[in-house]
Amino acid sequence: MTHLIMNEATTAVLSSLHDASIDALSVFEDAVSIQLDDVIIDGRSSRVSVKLLQVRIIRREGELVSDLSMEQSDGELVFFEPIRSGVKLLIQWNCFSSQKTKDVFYEVECSEIIAQSTFD
Repeated sequence: MTHLIMNEATTAVLSSLHDASIDALSVFEDAVSIQLDDVIIDGRSSRVSVKLLQVRIIRREGELVSDLSMEQSDGELVFFEPIRSGVKLLIQWNCFSSQKTKDVFYEVECSEIIAQSTFD
């Protein structure tokens, strides 16, 4: 059993991620990087970088996968919930050319979550 590490600043930022636009989503070695825009923190718009460190397992719709990447050019973070073993994510992928959306559920097991914000 692992214990997720988050500092107070990270916890405050993570509580503001609902409906944020996803600019980039990638895996490098054992880390997942999520770049977000349009995050409202204390009434101000900001960009947020979320890092999931020491990633052990990534599940997409319950199936094990080895990568996490942008499935469409536009995505919104509908749900972000830190859990004891990592994080649960619900992302809405939008394809504007076909006017279709798809909600995809992910679960990432990791040891640490770090979030940093930059105000516009």
